[in-house]
Order: sequence, then structure tokens, then C-alpha cells
Amino acid sequence: MADDWQLPDPRRPGPCFEPIGQDDGGRQPLGDGAAESTSGPVFGPEVRAAAVDWWRVVHTLRFWSSTMGAAVAMGVVVGTLSLLFGGADEPAGSMPVTAYLLALLLLPAASAFVAMHWGMDCWRRSVGPGWPAGLVAPIVASIMRSLVFAVLILAVLLALAAMAGQPAAPAAVSAVVAAVEAGFFSGMGTAVASLVRNRAWAGVAGWFVALFLVAGGIGTCVLLLPAVRSEEPVTVAMNVQQAQDGTFLAYECSRVQAGTTEVYRTERIMWLAASSPSVVFVMLAAGQDAAKEPFGWLSSRLQEAADGTQVPCVNGEPLGGEATHVPLGATGLLIQGVVAGALVAGARMASKRRLRQENPAVPDAAADGGPVRPGRFDGLRRRGPK
Repeated sequence: MADDWQLPDPRRPGPCFEPIGQDDGGRQPLGDGAAESTSGPVFGPEVRAAAVDWWRVVHTLRFWSSTMGAAVAMGVVVGTLSLLFGGADEPAGSMPVTAYLLALLLLPAASAFVAMHWGMDCWRRSVGPGWPAGLVAPIVASIMRSLVFAVLILAVLLALAAMAGQPAAPAAVSAVVAAVEAGFFSGMGTAVASLVRNRAWAGVAGWFVALFLVAGGIGTCVLLLPAVRSEEPVTVAMNVQQAQDGTFLAYECSRVQAGTTEVYRTERIMWLAASSPSVVFVMLAAGQDAAKEPFGWLSSRLQEAADGTQVPCVNGEPLGGEATHVPLGATGLLIQGVVAGALVAGARMASKRRLRQENPAVPDAAADGGPVRPGRFDGLRRRGPK
């Protein structure tokens, strides 16, 4: 009968099975149910794996030794700088204020280093069993670990603010910037560890990226100052409006020549310094009244350097009150986001390339004519005629 079941003819090409439960990384999702299910949140398994890993890790001595070690190192740096900047000629009670301001400035930078470390560590852990493939799970796990450090330091900052009699609002801003840096640098650390498979070289590359973004950009900007020095003609400035901190708000330029003067065109290189988390914090923490803000003077000077308005009427160019300013804080976050995105995209492409090299395509063809990679059900697939 036509409906009777018959053994398959080995001379005829058999059906081709699509791989189930694997992706480009070749690792299985969490459990068989997660592999078969096509509904639910897009990043549900990744977030769940990161949460499980975080809950296990926070109960270990290694996690708290690393976290407390980073906090103690930050405290040592803050204490040393406080002693250097708060000498014997400073008024009594200035030491807690100096320590508080320095801690505010260094928290985002310390959070970036911690996130880079956890990002590389989480990637190495995610290669083992029980993790979904891809970069999402280790990035989320690193962010969750780094937020513990940010919360810990925030509590210390609030205590310092109470001791120094300073407002606590900058501490909240510093913690928010630290959380943002945790996201960016966790992605960088995970991507670098994925790109560089050797653990030692991955550590070197990761710490180089972190050091350059945190402090290398500022150092490079300082070294490039002689390169942007020039002698420019200036004219006499009129109707000059200055802020309380001495920065120029607006001025007009006459046609009367005032000779030439030494000008540093810092607007050409300040984007390098903008990538530092400390610079991002200073620009975001400054309010409308810079004279009353703890970092108001510093933020005004950084903005002036970014706009290149240290010397008025260079080449007779006036400055209007409605002139647009370079958003230095937003520029720094944009640079960090671009670097993190480029590294993550490169890590994904490199992972796919390694997969094609280590796991070549099977000669069978899928329904759409494309190659089919070996999956969990390779034993059920029959080869067609050659």
C-alpha cells in the first residue's frame, strides 16, 4: 500500500536537520527547556545566568577580597593626596573636605578599573558549562559585581560628606557616573578577553585600554600642548562679560590690533582628556552656579579649554552669550561608548570567524541552500549522494 511505512532508501538524499540549542559560540543555553523555547525575554537566559553567578560569587572570600582591596587602594590614594594637598598651613578641618573631594573625583576611575577586571574574569568563567553563549551574560555579570563596589564606596562618600559638612548631592552624581562606567568598562573587559584568548596578553591589553581611557588621554593631552601652541594676532576686546571664576562669557572685538600673543589651541586636543571618567564626573557634577560648586572652578576651566576661549579676540573672533559650548561630559561618554561598542562588535566577529575555522560547514545543504553546521542531532542526519 502507498501509506505503508517503508525503510528510507539510502540512495536518496535525506532530510537535513537544523542545529538546535547552539549558537555561534558552540555552547548550550541553560537547560533543555531554554534551548527548545522560542518565547520569553530576548536576554532572559543571559540575565538569569548572570544573576545566578553573582549570587554565588558574592558569598566567596575572593570576591570580597578583590572588592575591599580596590576600596582600600582607593583610600590609600585619597589619603596620600590629602596629605600632599592639605599641608600644615591649611585651616583646621580642611583634611576631611579634601579627602571627600578627592574621593568624589576618583570613584568613577576606580569603578572603571574594577569593571575591567570583572569583565575579563566573567568572560573566563562563562567559557565553562552552565553559561549561555555570547557576550551578554558575562557583561551583565561583570556589571552586577561592579555595582557592589560602587554602592560600597557611595556609603563611604556619604560618611565623608557628613564628616566634612559638605553636600551629599555630588556623591550621588559620582555614584551614577561610576555605574555608567561599570557598564562601559565591563563590555570592554569582556570583549578584550574574548578577542585575546591568552590570559596574560588579555590582561595586558585590557589594562592598557583602561589606563589609557582613565589617565592616558589626559597625559597625552598634556604632552601635545606644545604641538598646539601658536602665535596669533588679537584685537582689542570690548564689552567683556566674565563669570565669578574669571572665565569669559561674552565679548566683542574691535578692529584695533593688539599685536600677537601666545595661544594654545586646546580645543583641538581636549577630546582626548574627555574620555577620562573623572573629567566626565567633573563636567556632570557642576551646576549652574559654578562659584558655589565644589568642582565649579575646575569644570569652568575645562570647558574654557574645550571651547578655546582662554584668550579673547583671537583673529578678531567675538564670543556671543548665545555661543554653543562643546559638551565635554557627553563627549567623554560618547568616546567610551564607541570604544566599548567597537570592541564588542569585534569580539563577536572574531568569535564567528573562529567558529568557522574550528567547526567547518557540513557538506549537506539546508532548505535555503546554505551550509549547515553540526548540531546536537548530527547522528540523525543522513548524507546525500555524492
